[in-house]
Amino acid sequence: MNKLSGNYKLPNNGVPVDSIVVFLHGLGADGNDLISLVDFLMEQFPNTAFYSPDAPTPYKLGGLGFQWFDINDLNSGEITEIKESENLINQYIDQLLLFHGLRSDRCVVIGFSQGSMMAMHLGPRRKEQLGGIVCISGALITGDTLATEMESFPPSVLIHGANDLVVDCSNSKQAAAFLQEAGIKSEVHILPDLGHSIDLRGVSLITDFLHSVFDS
Repeated sequence: MNKLSGNYKLPNNGVPVDSIVVFLHGLGADGNDLISLVDFLMEQFPNTAFYSPDAPTPYKLGGLGFQWFDINDLNSGEITEIKESENLINQYIDQLLLFHGLRSDRCVVIGFSQGSMMAMHLGPRRKEQLGGIVCISGALITGDTLATEMESFPPSVLIHGANDLVVDCSNSKQAAAFLQEAGIKSEVHILPDLGHSIDLRGVSLITDFLHSVFDS
């Protein structure tokens, strides 16, 4: 598989970068899908660089989007593509940290839907602990092996619409409980009257979490 690449936004006027956010998009989308969130975040985080790569594999059902893994893998138990994407994302993060001269704890990964599943998968398995992970409308897909593969304990925030008909919000409730049991500081927010999406309430939760990580 090739290296990841995609959209990004750097601080204005050459301001030094002291932190990075990496977005992981959902199934069938691309990096442009989440980069729009930067418009809500950059004012409060003027020293943060935002990166939103495309997933490595074209979406199986066609179109111009991408996928981190074949969604059918969730039923078959096949994790090869999940592990390949995990490795690519970690390499991507490491390259960004090296480029900006930052430690791993100055990076937060924000995932939506399938990207959220990837964030929950790779975060605790990464040796150099991330500053945190934000999981929107996702699920814990490889919890059965997490106990034996855990390498770090990144604080986590899970956000989910109560009316999500694509990925039921019970998945985030179960994931947060699982992560807490594993020793990872986790909180879950189920947002009423929201489907498989993110709104300004979610952006506010993300903002608060980023402040807790980057301002500490």
